[in-house]
Amino acid sequence: MNNRIWLSTNSNDDYLIAIEYTRGELGIPSDKKCMLVEHEPNKHILKIDYNLNGIWMYERIINNVKFFQIELPNGGLKIDSPGEPQIPQEGLFIAVPNIISNLKINLINKYSKFYQLDYHLIPIIKQTKTLDENFKLADIYKNDIYYPEYIFQNLGFQKISGINVIHLMLYPLQYSPKYRKIKLFYNFSLKISYNIIEKSKISKTYISDSQKRRIRIPPTFKDSILNLDNLIKDDF
Repeated sequence: MNNRIWLSTNSNDDYLIAIEYTRGELGIPSDKKCMLVEHEPNKHILKIDYNLNGIWMYERIINNVKFFQIELPNGGLKIDSPGEPQIPQEGLFIAVPNIISNLKINLINKYSKFYQLDYHLIPIIKQTKTLDENFKLADIYKNDIYYPEYIFQNLGFQKISGINVIHLMLYPLQYSPKYRKIKLFYNFSLKISYNIIEKSKISKTYISDSQKRRIRIPPTFKDSILNLDNLIKDDF
């Protein structure tokens, strides 16, 4: 893409730094870490740390109107509400035992930086790459609150290569349409706790390295599934 700008978090104040794309080291993907902070026979508490070094920004012109589009280095875009701001998103999967209860996910800390845009953040466009003549921005573009009003959503359980995972969608960027200002949560942590149902707790032996090598995780999910090391072997 032409005229890409890297908005870096490497600043000494509360604002992102704009750097023209000239070097290959820009565009570093997000860093995600998972720690088992409490391990009881029937309960696990996990801490997920998420860190971003920056985001991509570039101009888009649609129907002779200039917008900015912003993307994460290894993420996607929110596309489910046409007319609303197109917010970058990133999927995350947390491996858990097959049978758990009392699942709780809480945001426990967050750090953010800001950036003032010259134009609006591009809206979500339904199906086509260009806006039709009757297209109107959603009413949310008149608001001064940051959108979306959450950093993550729990999309429920699913199976990946036989592994039971919690599917989270992360929204590290929020946008205040009225003031054309973005807020990037470049560092935040989630606390995840759950109880292990007794019949799934057959063995306390952790998955061996050889067993982990036999689990065939699709390449697209390889860096997005956390907590595999803390699963007990019979949970598969």
